[in-house]
Amino acid sequence: FLKKMMDFPYWSYVSMIIKLTMVSIVLFVVVYYIPTILNLDTWNLLITSVIISTIFIVLSYYMFVLTKDDRNMIMGFVKSKIRNA
Repeated sequence: FLKKMMDFPYWSYVSMIIKLTMVSIVLFVVVYYIPTILNLDTWNLLITSVIISTIFIVLSYYMFVLTKDDRNMIMGFVKSKIRNA
């Protein structure tokens, strides 16, 4: 009954879950190896990890998870904010 009402393709859902899982695994590996690559004290390591994680999450979701239409919409929004600033 619910499947008839929603009419959401199963493969689209599975594909999105796979993409999100892959991005999460890669992010975990990157953040896990930051302390071994950079010899920083605790606070600098925390700040660096947060900044790198945030940048990596935004870029990877933009590149791998969003559709072309979503990316175009975001770029249009960013360009309009830059022009108005």
